[in-house]
Amino acid sequence: MSVKNNKATKAINLHISNRLKLRRILLGLSQEELAEHLNISLKEIQKYENGYAFSAGELWQISKSLKSDMNFFFSNMNDETKNSFINIDSIEEYPFIENTTPLESLIN
Repeated sequence: MSVKNNKATKAINLHISNRLKLRRILLGLSQEELAEHLNISLKEIQKYENGYAFSAGELWQISKSLKSDMNFFFSNMNDETKNSFINIDSIEEYPFIENTTPLESLIN
């Protein structure tokens, strides 16, 4: 299973994109103005607002340009999107979890 192609990952990316567009509009900025402020192309902003995945570093820069906390982009996410990322019934799809240190040993 690829995280990039995961349905939940796509839903989260789209949510973040929608929040980016909302924040830009609330601030009265055009896509062109935001692109100029970030020193990127208008096409990049359009891709970001249409669900194209971007890095955490890019999101950090965008949040600063939009005078927003990073949490803004994750707020108001519906429960289905939040809870669909890892389905506990399919934990065998995530073998790396088995190799982690148990929480109890970290506390003691």
